[in-house]
Amino acid sequence: MSHRSVFSYTGLFSRKLLLPLLLMVGTLAVSISIWLWLEGKDRLRVRTITRVTAEQLSLRLQAWVDSRIQVMQYLAESVPPVTGSEEAYRAAALAILADYGGFQAMNWIDDHHVIRVIVPREGNETALGKDLFAHPFPQVRETIQEVIRRNRLLRTPRIELLQGGAGFATYLPIRDSQGKLLGFVNGVFRINDLVNTCFAEPELRKNFNFRFRESGGEVIYSHGPERDGRSDRFLQRVEVRVVDKPWTLEIAPSPVYLASLESVGGKVFLAGGILGALLLFLLSRMVLTRQQELVASEKRYRLLFEGSRDPIYLSTLEGRFLAVNPAMVDLFGFTREELLQVDIAALYENPEDRRLFLREVLEKRHIVDHEVVLKKKDGGKIICQITASLRVAFDGKVIGIQGIIRDITEKRELEQQLIQAQKLEAIGRLAGGIAHDFNNLLTAIMGNASLAMMHLPPGNPLEKNLKEISKTVERASALTRQLLAFSRKQIIDPKNMNLNRTLEKMREMLVSISGEDIRLEMDLDPELGVVYMDPSQIEQVVLNLVVNARDSMQEGGNLTIRTANVTPGGEEIGSLAGEGVRDWVLLSVSDTGCGISEEIRPRIFEPFFTTKDETRGTGLGLSTVYGIIRQNGGRITVESAVDRGTTFKIYLPRVEESAADPGKIPESELPSGKGESVLVVEDDDAVREMTADTLRVLGYRVTAAENAEKALGLFEERDGGFDLVLSDVVMPGMNGPKMVAAILEKDPDMKILYMSGYAENTIMKHGVPKQGMHFLSKPFRSGELAAKVREILDS
Repeated sequence: MSHRSVFSYTGLFSRKLLLPLLLMVGTLAVSISIWLWLEGKDRLRVRTITRVTAEQLSLRLQAWVDSRIQVMQYLAESVPPVTGSEEAYRAAALAILADYGGFQAMNWIDDHHVIRVIVPREGNETALGKDLFAHPFPQVRETIQEVIRRNRLLRTPRIELLQGGAGFATYLPIRDSQGKLLGFVNGVFRINDLVNTCFAEPELRKNFNFRFRESGGEVIYSHGPERDGRSDRFLQRVEVRVVDKPWTLEIAPSPVYLASLESVGGKVFLAGGILGALLLFLLSRMVLTRQQELVASEKRYRLLFEGSRDPIYLSTLEGRFLAVNPAMVDLFGFTREELLQVDIAALYENPEDRRLFLREVLEKRHIVDHEVVLKKKDGGKIICQITASLRVAFDGKVIGIQGIIRDITEKRELEQQLIQAQKLEAIGRLAGGIAHDFNNLLTAIMGNASLAMMHLPPGNPLEKNLKEISKTVERASALTRQLLAFSRKQIIDPKNMNLNRTLEKMREMLVSISGEDIRLEMDLDPELGVVYMDPSQIEQVVLNLVVNARDSMQEGGNLTIRTANVTPGGEEIGSLAGEGVRDWVLLSVSDTGCGISEEIRPRIFEPFFTTKDETRGTGLGLSTVYGIIRQNGGRITVESAVDRGTTFKIYLPRVEESAADPGKIPESELPSGKGESVLVVEDDDAVREMTADTLRVLGYRVTAAENAEKALGLFEERDGGFDLVLSDVVMPGMNGPKMVAAILEKDPDMKILYMSGYAENTIMKHGVPKQGMHFLSKPFRSGELAAKVREILDS
């Protein structure tokens, strides 16, 4: 065969083989290329889904933790958990825990790092009273030291909790206005509970395996198998800020979810070569998948926006809302559509505040707690704090504002109530001090008048004048009781009493208070039963109710005070069923005034609640009445309608004993002494001399001292030798209780009688023990002094 023949044969073979090979290679190349392209797209899609999911989960966890930190700060601001407020702190914390789950506990730690209050108590008892500086994990002590140094909220890394289980703790330092550390609000979280609560969706836990690592790399939470080679190709890591330290979220699709995302396009191309149809299918499927992912992503972000408890908005710089959440609708009272049409400047009480807000946010780009007064749809005012920032496009152009609004109206009202209460307390202290000094003067006048009557022969014309002096002193004493009642320093001295007698004594004063255009009527049951109560308290109750009745009758009217017995068969006893009291005494105060609406009637006994302007009422009158009646085992009801008047009905338990006789013991019948020796200690000269003279006339041997130091010297000189020590409580230098303590060390059996114009609780603050205390309140009559001294000496 020639060379030309061989070449021709080879060329023919090559052409026959080359075209199929080229077609096959081309087809395979196209198929493989498309298959590889699709495989790459699938991997990219899985990575994108995983990455987006990781970002969304990190934002969710961060927002979840931040919201709990915010409620801790809110708790610290609204109910400072200092001494005396533990119950208020516990109640506020329980209310927060009811709305914000995920806390293991929300505790109060004192400034010595000891856990003092645990909320909730169940399941956390083991932590109560523990010193956190002795915690087995040193990171706890180190974190608290860092919190004190930096004066901000920080958290621990993963630790073993005192209650058991792994978790972390946050500490928010609380300081007073001088910067002194008072303690910490302590939020405790179990890591498993936190993550399981935040990432609870079954679909999420089915489709993804994830774990969290502490900043040091330690795995603190894991869901799914530890390693899976196929899934780990799509592993994504995202850093999550948890308070002040980061966690690392590692997330990968589960094998089940990964299988559901795999495309069959490549296999179809390799097997069948149906390139066009399969490519169209895969492309359309890809587009739909991408669209669904975008819709799902938007839905998740919308859920966060719509579900926020705080009002959130997006707006233009020109003053129109672009988006508002339901909390915004609730705050202002508009519908969503109305808010999107409203001019934002119209919501400001002062239009200048809107201009100031815009200027500040444009200058600073982000502002926090900008305080303004806004208006609701119905015209009501709300005090708000706005946290806002500029919305910026990709090209850097400012396109609007996004903000969060917090309604602080109630907080500001509470602050004003606190200021009002502090003012009242200051006035009360002043009134109490004046009344105390006045009591000393009245004691001297009353005692000397009684002493003078003891020396007068029967029928002396001066006796009438002295009795008139005593009556005047009694009226002045009633004034001091009212001052002490206002200052809450009155001496509560309950006794069997008849309400009719007290009301008759008050008649003239009540007529004067009511005014000329109001007719006062008293319908008093002559067979009225006896109650056990301090007469000064019932005076305070009646005065408050009469003043309220007067204020409700601006055009005049009728004011009726009625008393009656309420027996088991009476028509009014039904409302008192179950109180455990058989018989009651009724005191009612009725007026023909403007009445009380049904809407505000449930709130009239709340402290500081008032419908009067600030110049006419404090909101404390009816709350004081309610407190006094409940303190004495009674009940109070109100019947009222607008323009039909009001009736307050007070029910007090009836006692079987007879009422105490308010009359005085005749001076000729005063119990006398038997030569006993009495040491009188009183810094007021007039009171001391009057008391000593009265006791001498009664037959006692009296030694007087103007202060505690001199009294102790006399006691030393006499080596005791006294049968009774009669001492004032509050004196310059050493007070009465300290002097008495020194005397009782030398003579434990010495009998002691205190005298003072202060209340029992005020006296106890100076060291007088309540148990076994003998006490004589100023001003006192000679008969009261004689009876009390004789009672103690004979006991």
